[in-house]
Amino acid sequence: MVIRVVSRREYKRVFIYKRQRHKEYLIKKIVSMKDNILQKGFTLVEALVAIAILLFAIVAPMTMASLGLHSAQFAKDQIIASYLAQEGVEYIRNARDTNVLGGASWLTTILSTCNGTDGCIVDGFKSPTLDGLTACSGACGPLLFNTSSSEYQYTSGDISPYTRSVRVTEDEDNPDEASVAVTVSWSGGTLLRSVVATTTLFNWQSI
Repeated sequence: MVIRVVSRREYKRVFIYKRQRHKEYLIKKIVSMKDNILQKGFTLVEALVAIAILLFAIVAPMTMASLGLHSAQFAKDQIIASYLAQEGVEYIRNARDTNVLGGASWLTTILSTCNGTDGCIVDGFKSPTLDGLTACSGACGPLLFNTSSSEYQYTSGDISPYTRSVRVTEDEDNPDEASVAVTVSWSGGTLLRSVVATTTLFNWQSI
């Protein structure tokens, strides 16, 4: 067995060399760890950006579709309410004509029933001079929708979202003139919406 005797200088040189090599190894290790951390960081940012883009791509069309459906529903409700309001105006005009042609005062039943603060309801399926006009005590009741005939009335059907109130006011300066205001209200989401149709009636028999 041969035992090699190493001088102190050589031992120191070897020690310094090994320490330098270890130092280089540690530096490479740290740099490698930094690269991995940066790479993972960029991957996380990219993932978040991708998720944000995906959410926008999904949510934006859904929001637009929801707004479109809401607008379409509002337009539909408004058209129906406008027709119901105009129907109320035509009903009062028909009642006026029926009175005049029958030899009665032109506002018979109309003024006494529909001149109150709450107005009255008009049922297009009933006689305009007999039982088609009913004074409202408080808020007027909702119209009923008959699904079989697709008509709005007060006799039968499901409760609709529409409420119609008719008010007739005689002109203070001209007894042969009266104003008619028909208000149709309905709930649109959390809002109460309404359509008002107005006209002026005259006692054409006196003209």
